[in-house]
Amino acid sequence: MMDLLSPYKWLLWLGLIAALVAGYYTWADHIGDIREIQVRKEYSDAAMIKAEENRKIAAAWQKQKDEALNEANERAIKAKADADRLRATNNGLRDELAASRGKLSSASCDSVRNYAATLSDVFEQCTSRYSDMAGKADSHSIDSLTLEKSWPR
Repeated sequence: MMDLLSPYKWLLWLGLIAALVAGYYTWADHIGDIREIQVRKEYSDAAMIKAEENRKIAAAWQKQKDEALNEANERAIKAKADADRLRATNNGLRDELAASRGKLSSASCDSVRNYAATLSDVFEQCTSRYSDMAGKADSHSIDSLTLEKSWPR
């Protein structure tokens, strides 16, 4: 009975229990650190995969935008070439009308000369206005197609 009351045995048992508790907390902390490392790695891997996916999406959108701009530039070049051809045709017709006006001036009928001069002026005004309208329509069409083609899908 005296052994049970011995302070050395109690201290020994208390030391043993304290060592077990400390060992358990140390082991639990170690396991927590390992789990934290695993979670951080999983999160980092997931973040890297998502960043790569986002980069691919951004590259696809950039490519789509670049293609739309290239197509718009090609359409603008074509529209300018069309406008230049129209201008050349109009100039040719204007020259022909001017030549016809010169021929009509030697005619004796005043009404024919007035008619030809008026027709020439009206034609010049019409072609000028139609050319302006065609240029504006082409520009609007190019802008609209550019926005439509560059919009992310």
